[in-house]
Amino acid sequence: MAPLRRSNPLQQSLRRIHKSFRDGANTAANAIRLEAEANIRRIRHVPRRMRVLRKIYHEYGLKHILLITVLIIYQFIGAAIFYLCEATHDESREMFWKENVKQNRSRLIDIIVTSMFNNSEYLFFVTANQTIQV
Repeated sequence: MAPLRRSNPLQQSLRRIHKSFRDGANTAANAIRLEAEANIRRIRHVPRRMRVLRKIYHEYGLKHILLITVLIIYQFIGAAIFYLCEATHDESREMFWKENVKQNRSRLIDIIVTSMFNNSEYLFFVTANQTIQV
């Protein structure tokens, strides 16, 4: 039989420390495992309103309605931004156009009036005697 060897006291203390670390790790792992199992048991169910909303969203076409609504809102926001950027220029162009219409109307009236009263059949001169008679 082989003679028993005595371990060095330093090796024995290292083995004991290693064993205590291993036992501590196992204890910590068990504690974490037990806590995780307890949390799994305590998980709450999804609230009813969320289940109803999910059903409406996926089965009754709410996603399409939301998409169209977002598109309409996006268009109105774009139109508002465009109006804010272009309103002053458009108003100045409109004022310029109205001023041109006034000038053209005045010119046309002047042409019509001069041609109406420049007709030789209807043109006569009032003398001083005729003025007194009238």
